[in-house]
Amino acid sequence: MAGVVVAKLSALRFVKRTGAIPENVNFRALLDRSGVPYQTATADEALSTPAIAERALKFTVLVQCFR
Repeated sequence: MAGVVVAKLSALRFVKRTGAIPENVNFRALLDRSGVPYQTATADEALSTPAIAERALKFTVLVQCFR
């Protein structure tokens, strides 16, 4: 399992649109509960696109589905 957290859900906007309180949407909490190790980046860590691609090659695979 892999994920990149890039934004936070606006609970207030969600409630206004759906009338429901958002639950179980915290990916980090899911990883913590599951004992899955992960790394986080600091907000001031700027990476170039090639640097991001180089890191991603270590854990990215192509998944193809055929019917």
